[in-house]
Amino acid sequence: LKIQIQNAFINMYAQCGSLEEARWVFDGIEKKNLVSWNAMMGSYVQHGYVEEAI
Repeated sequence: LKIQIQNAFINMYAQCGSLEEARWVFDGIEKKNLVSWNAMMGSYVQHGYVEEAI
């Protein structure tokens, strides 16, 4: 998949509260970009998992 679609999936799963699925998509991205990192970190912070975001 294109990285833009993978990043969108991370955001979608996070908005639904499915952080495990968001992390699964994130881990599957071969070459993560800034948007990927921000999406995953923001997902954790949004749901109160600040330690995981770091």
